[in-house]
Amino acid sequence: MASKKKYGDGYIKFGFIAIETNREIRPQCVICVTVLSNDALKPAKLERHLKSVHSKFSDPEFFMEEILGAEAKKKIQEIPLSNNTVKARIDKMSFDIEEQLLLLVFVRFLDNDNLIKEELLLLQELSTTSKGSDILKIINNYFEKHDIMWEKLAGFYTDGASAMLGSRSGLATLVKEKNRKVLTTHCIIHRQALASKTLAEELQYTLKQVIKLVNTIKTSALNTRIFKKICSDLDSEYETLLFHTEVLWLSKGNMLARLFSLKEEVVMFLIEKKNDNLLKCICDHKFEIYLAYLVDIFEHLNKLNLQLKGSGNNKLEGSANIFIFEDKL
Repeated sequence: MASKKKYGDGYIKFGFIAIETNREIRPQCVICVTVLSNDALKPAKLERHLKSVHSKFSDPEFFMEEILGAEAKKKIQEIPLSNNTVKARIDKMSFDIEEQLLLLVFVRFLDNDNLIKEELLLLQELSTTSKGSDILKIINNYFEKHDIMWEKLAGFYTDGASAMLGSRSGLATLVKEKNRKVLTTHCIIHRQALASKTLAEELQYTLKQVIKLVNTIKTSALNTRIFKKICSDLDSEYETLLFHTEVLWLSKGNMLARLFSLKEEVVMFLIEKKNDNLLKCICDHKFEIYLAYLVDIFEHLNKLNLQLKGSGNNKLEGSANIFIFEDKL
């Protein structure tokens, strides 16, 4: 089976943009709106269409300048887009984000029409430590700069960071020193996420084995390619497993569900790689039962997480959703 061709950013100069049809990328002419086949994603074929059908627009630079503008054309031509350059820039951006410790403060307030609004109040990097006093100093400086009075603060809502929770030097305690009438509460989503980590010993072992299975395949480029080939040969719905990260609370459920749906493919991979220990584990009947239970319970936990998130949600709605979830259990 021939590999699918990909759209190149430079194809706009031939008057073509990319659209997705039947799960494949195809070029579409911006002049006559004709959609060509994926096989036509070659500069020579695109240029032939431009010159034969739209001869008066046959100058390849026309689309770069007339459609995007002269300034945009100049900027695009100045950007180096080699694979190594793009990879280096992505790596640099991800490194910068990982190295930063950011403070995000959201505010919920009544506007002039007495409607509840929720917006980002401030975002600032914590250059040194992240103690409650450091965070309070940043917020207090922002309040003073914009003439915001602490007396106007009705409630204060914190996440699960240790700097927020201390009874003496935690941020919530320091805020109460500024305004003793303020109501403080802790992130209900974080509490639910912590509760979901409390698993029975058998389930905890099953989860660890699942993570080990996923890492065996995903942490090796060769293993990833072999597994993808197995999935492709079996016409599976998916071709890759998913990593789990503690930062993303939904990822654990997604990882379990994906492994469960590709269980037969994983078995074939382990047989091919002669990994008897993991093969014995995944073929064990009790392991299958515990895995199915984990998939089911984390699917419900993911749904609960989504209900607790989002702009406009309040504590009463969050508590009600948790009580409903407990009743269903």
